[in-house]
Amino acid sequence: MTDKILIVGAGFTALSTAWELVKAGYKNITILEKDKLVGGLSAGWQEKNWRWSLDKHYRHVFNSDTKLKNLIQELGLEKKLVFSLPESAFWTDKEIISVFSMLKNPRAFWPIAQLKLKKSWQPLEKIRATSWLKKNLDINTFKTYWEPLFKGKFGKYQSQISLAWFWARIKQRTIKLGYYQGGFQKLADDLTQKLVKKGVNFKFQQTVKQIGRTNHGFEVITNRQRFRTDKLIVTIPLPEAIDLLWFLPEKLRKLWGKIEFLHCQTLILATAEPIIDKVYWLNISDSNFPFVGLMAHTNFVDKKYYNNQHITYLGKYLTEKDPLWHLNKKDLLTLYWPFIKRINPQLNRKSLKRSWLFKDNFTQPVVKTNYSSLKPTISTPISNLYIANMAHIYPWDRGLNYAIGLGKQTAEKIIKED
Repeated sequence: MTDKILIVGAGFTALSTAWELVKAGYKNITILEKDKLVGGLSAGWQEKNWRWSLDKHYRHVFNSDTKLKNLIQELGLEKKLVFSLPESAFWTDKEIISVFSMLKNPRAFWPIAQLKLKKSWQPLEKIRATSWLKKNLDINTFKTYWEPLFKGKFGKYQSQISLAWFWARIKQRTIKLGYYQGGFQKLADDLTQKLVKKGVNFKFQQTVKQIGRTNHGFEVITNRQRFRTDKLIVTIPLPEAIDLLWFLPEKLRKLWGKIEFLHCQTLILATAEPIIDKVYWLNISDSNFPFVGLMAHTNFVDKKYYNNQHITYLGKYLTEKDPLWHLNKKDLLTLYWPFIKRINPQLNRKSLKRSWLFKDNFTQPVVKTNYSSLKPTISTPISNLYIANMAHIYPWDRGLNYAIGLGKQTAEKIIKED
């Protein structure tokens, strides 16, 4: 198999696709990436005095993430994936409430446990998640915990989200959470090294400007050079892919263009003292807060890997119309600090040593009811053109496991259609 294959993007879907193709005997594979490194949304960086890299956006995996675990096992790196039992909680009514304390109230827990046991998502996708939660939980539980979370995550879309999305969020969730030693950038780098040894070619700082068709395939023009290929796999966000693939049938471009997205904004703090004790994942069930989640990374991963400083993520999903999206790091930190102080009144500003701000576009599809009628296909009507990105993983939610699974599906489509 000597056809030239070009993959746009070097996130885990792209890396997984390439891995499956080289296993099947495909050669002449090139991956284009606009940044200086692989990893996509799971990319990270490492400060000089750190022993491990840190993910730009908070990251963990579940014990049920079999696709990820299988890939790591194939790479012979399974010992690097370590699981533990970090605590999760809710911030509500000026206090931190452990998830386990909710088990004392059957009306707060049992309906969600029953939903988790359902095997099929199809009957659920016509139902609005907030409507179902309001009906099946006691009203205080809904108003206190879930309504603020939906508002904080989805904003104006909060009442339109499908119950299938919520089901997927809890279906595969496990108490044990895993982390890759060295950070998930290290996993991306380890996989990349294996791919390079198998002949895959990587081209970095290649921003795709134009894509066109040729007599025998496709032409891709970047800010640096021009590529010709027989097969083209586009793994960048769907809105960007639609803009570049102008030759797709207009009917498909309009249909897929109906899918709306949120952007992610992550502020990371390194402090001398912990912002919260013990709890790793803190859901912010307070609509007045400007962030929807506080993830105390070093309550999950030992702070010794980060120069003994405490690492905390503050996450938010927004549209480009939200004023918060346009704030710089300094202004966002100024906005966030009083709310951080509400969680920990004893925290001194002098404890803050470093901060970083990362933003990425089109990271969360707005999964409204009947999303499956809009869901893109991997194969397209154009021979040898494939699309695979965050919009494809429905009903599952964004995550490494599903990015890797999507890559495997993409490779299987290519192999089957050859």
